[in-house]
Amino acid sequence: MNSMQQAIAAGAEQMLLALDAAERRDETFPRRAYAFLVEFARRRDGPFSGEDVTDAAAEEGVATADARAWGAIFQRAARNGVIRRSSTLFKRRYGHGSAAPGWERSA
Repeated sequence: MNSMQQAIAAGAEQMLLALDAAERRDETFPRRAYAFLVEFARRRDGPFSGEDVTDAAAEEGVATADARAWGAIFQRAARNGVIRRSSTLFKRRYGHGSAAPGWERSA
């Protein structure tokens, strides 16, 4: 496994650990987060950032201590055809201003 593959694997592991910790604190978090993301995407006509979703969710009380837990929620929604990656790049508010591809509702 090369260093890029190792970094991806480590990131995926941390995401799943964060989701597991969030679920231990609040067993309803995964279900509520997924439902929030589905509804958020349904209401959007254009691309959006992951931070748009997590910030809006936090305002509605759907939050967790470690935002990495949302990664698994986004992956599930993408696998289920709810959302897909957008070609639009967003300046990350919590990622030191780095650019990241956004999301959009699937057709």
